[in-house]
Parts: sequence; structure tokens; C-alpha cells
Amino acid sequence: MRIVALGDSVTLSYGGDRSPWISHTWPAILGRILSSNLGEEVEVVNSGVNGDTTRLALARIDRDVFQHKPDLLLVMFGLNDALNVYRRISLGEYENNLRLIVELASHRGVKVAFMTPNPVTERFARFEEGRRLEKLEEYVETVRRVAGDLRIPLIDVFKLFEEEYYKSLIRDGVHPDYTCQGVIANYVASHLSPTLGGPEVPRVRLHSLVRVWLDDMYNAFTDIVEWRGRFYVTFRVGTAHFVPDAPDGRIAILESRNLVDWSRVAILEVEGWDARDPKFHVIGDKLFLYTQCWSPEERVHKSFAFYTEDGASWEGPVSCGRYVFWRPRRFRGESYVAAYRQGRRGEEWEVHLLRSRDGLEWSYVTTMYRGDMVNETEILFMGEEAVALARVEEPPRRTLILRSRYPFSRWSSCRSSTVLQSPAMLKYKGRVLVSGRVFTREWWGKPFLPEYARTGILVLEGDELKLLTELPSSGDTAYPGMILLDRGRVAVSYYSSHERFLGKDCLDNYRPYTQDYKPGVYLAVISVEW
Repeated sequence: MRIVALGDSVTLSYGGDRSPWISHTWPAILGRILSSNLGEEVEVVNSGVNGDTTRLALARIDRDVFQHKPDLLLVMFGLNDALNVYRRISLGEYENNLRLIVELASHRGVKVAFMTPNPVTERFARFEEGRRLEKLEEYVETVRRVAGDLRIPLIDVFKLFEEEYYKSLIRDGVHPDYTCQGVIANYVASHLSPTLGGPEVPRVRLHSLVRVWLDDMYNAFTDIVEWRGRFYVTFRVGTAHFVPDAPDGRIAILESRNLVDWSRVAILEVEGWDARDPKFHVIGDKLFLYTQCWSPEERVHKSFAFYTEDGASWEGPVSCGRYVFWRPRRFRGESYVAAYRQGRRGEEWEVHLLRSRDGLEWSYVTTMYRGDMVNETEILFMGEEAVALARVEEPPRRTLILRSRYPFSRWSSCRSSTVLQSPAMLKYKGRVLVSGRVFTREWWGKPFLPEYARTGILVLEGDELKLLTELPSSGDTAYPGMILLDRGRVAVSYYSSHERFLGKDCLDNYRPYTQDYKPGVYLAVISVEW
């Protein structure tokens, strides 16, 4: 399926001091969301042009729309039609142009959906001049009325930006910034998918995005927990993603009362080991932290535990064996964890289910899966059942979905159609919310290029993972943690290189590998409507 997005600079959404990469724009993200939910490849062609109006669009519609032979045309104009000093057109011509675009498309068998423009804010240099917002609202009402008259779908982006937080992300008073691109894409997908014969795509609201930590170190692999009325975020601090011949990594722990202001309360180290992938776990009145570590001398992985009763003083490390732990969970008064072991060949890799009463001594329960270079495996208990998402590295690398019932001695497996790495799951409003590293294209090599990875928000639907949106992210990214907040909100910690990768000088100083863009740690607060 092919969709063309016809519009102005808000549709274009890249260049200048925005992202220099078209794959970060809302039309590109929209294509990935629709492809995931419709179960077929959906290409969204970005035909946005800076400063464009409906009049100018008609002059280029054959070249920029119809030559692509689209199934659907998205039309989003109004900002320049109403407000551009040199290209402004009358309200009457604006309406006639909209109707003519629909007529030309219909004649070629192309469906059309209208999008209202976003509002302008006080940051707009000419905001007060000639009552700009009120003038724009007249054009917005015209789009709404024409869509109703012609009985075509309307996606009301102007209404989306009535939320104050989204208004703050209109960077210059006119153009939604990089943070907004996933928000717009999800909003458009939630309206479009049913009209294209697909399922409803749940709305994802972004309530806030905070940079938790960014410095000259390589900060990666996060988790988050709420414990004793305070929030804690943890991540690895190193000089690079992985240095196999040095004990490069330590574990940082930060504390906050409000999810906005963060202070570092501890640095944990396993002497002689590269500490990685920290995961929180609460047992009774103690907060545990597990870190899988690499020994440059022994060339093996082990997992170690630390624990605290006050959040500041930590005991440990305590060895938990030659495993790579993922995220432990509590069930019936005991802790369970999916822990993997590497083999010399892909078929020798295994994920074991381990169990513990005290969080320190772990016993083997069963082998959940063997082969396919299976590794990071996230478990979630749903009543007496358990579901797990397992990353695999043998082609085609599609994520495994594993299921079992108590006592969890036997596990079934099926293959999803999605490549997901560093999985995190959360029970949310009766469904399973998922986050992790997703990819913008097929990728088989190492290291992956900085354009390829994103931190995705997904939902588990039966045996499939459906992409809902992408958080602001790029380069080396993901390894999220998720916790449920009040009012149906979710806090998502993750790491990403996007602030460095998408900088103004990126094109002049482009470097081809993710390792060249040291990431920071971020916290998004979201909610999902379903």
C-alpha cells in the first residue's frame, strides 16, 4: 500500500534545525506503525514542501502525488495559506483548492483524507500581528466543513495540539519539533487504520519527556522502579557500548521524588568485571539490583546481585552464577528470572527459568528455549499463566513469544513478525504493553548504523507485536524499564543518542556507527487509550 502525504513544512518535518533525516518525520513513522498493524508493507511518500500552499500544491500535484500511484492521499495545508506574508490566499480560494484536490484524486481512483494544520503559538514572530491564531482558525474550520461536505476522513491535528504540553513542543511557534513526530504519527494512524481495513491503533499520549542524564560517558541499559515513595533509575556508565578487553562498566543509581529532578545516590562496581544491563527487583523490604557482568580475563558472563534497605547503602556484589539475568518477577512469594547462557554455536544458546526465595540463591526450574542464539528474555505473569518475549540473533531474528502455565515446567513457542530487542513488558489496563528496540529497516550486520534503531512502544496482540509509536530516539537506543504510575500513566526509562545524532552539525560531522554518538538516559511519561 502506498500513501502520499501532501503538505507544507510541517509535513516535510526535516531539514534546518530539525532532524536532518527523513526517517524521523511523522510520515515515515506513520508508515512503520501502519505496516505493523495492517500486516503489510505501507509506504508513506513525503511530499511536503517548505512554504507551500494549496495553490502551489495544485501546480505540482501530478509530479509529487499522482506519479507515485498512491492508494491514499493525505492533505495538510493552511499555515501558509492563512499566514504567509507573500503567499497568503483568500479563504474562498483555499476552499476551492481543497475541493479541486479531492476531485483530481477521485478522478484517478485515489482516496483522500484531510488533516487540519497545527495551531501557531506566542513563539511565532508575527503571532500578534493581525490576530494570526484567529485567522488560522477560520481556515481550520473550512477544512472541517469541506471534509464533512465531501464525506472524507478528517484528522484534526489542530485539536491534538490543544494539549498544553504539545503546544510547548511547537519549537518556533509554527513547527512541531522532533519530539512531536511520533505523537503526530500515532494520532494519524489511530484515525487512518480503520479506514484502511485495519485494526484500531490505540492512542498514545506523551505527557512529558525528561533528560535524566547526559555527559561525556557512554550511558546505556536502563531500568526504573518506584520504592518507598521515591523513584530510582539505573544504567551502565562506561566509555563505550562494549570493551571486551577491559572492565569498562559501572552501574549508576539515581533518585527522584517527582520524575523530573534526579540526583545520583550510588555507583556500584564489580571489581575486574564489566557491569551491564542492571535490573531492579523488590523482595520484602529490600530493593535488589542485578547486573550481568563480563570478565575480560575469564571471558565469561556472570550475574551479580546488590541489595539495599535505604536506597543509599548497598550490600554486594553476590554472585548468582554463570548466567545473564534479565528482569526478575515475583510469583507466589518467590522470584523467577529468565537467564540465558551462550554457546559456541547458535543452537547451543539456552534460556533457563530460575527460581529463588531470597533473591541470592537461585535454582534451575526448566529450559524455556534452546537454539537460535536466544538471549534477552522478558517474563510477565498473568494469573497462573506466564508469557515471555525472547530476543534471537539467528536470522530472521524475529522475536519469540513463549507461553506456559504454573508450575512453568513446559513452554510453547511461536515466532512473531517483529524484530524486538531489549524487551520490557507491563500489565496495563488488561493488556500487555511492550517497549524495546525496534528497527526502521532490515538489518543483518554489526554494528548497526545510527539511523536504524528506535525505542518503540508496542502492544502484544495474541502472537503478534504491534507498533504504536516511537519515542524520540536514534543511534544506540532502547533497553527500557517501565512502571505504572497513577492516573493510568506509565514511566518509561530508556537510553538514546538522538540529541547528539540529530544535532545541527550532524551532516557536516556525520560518523557512520552508533558507537560514535554517546547516549544519554531519558524518561518518558505516557498513557495509552484502549
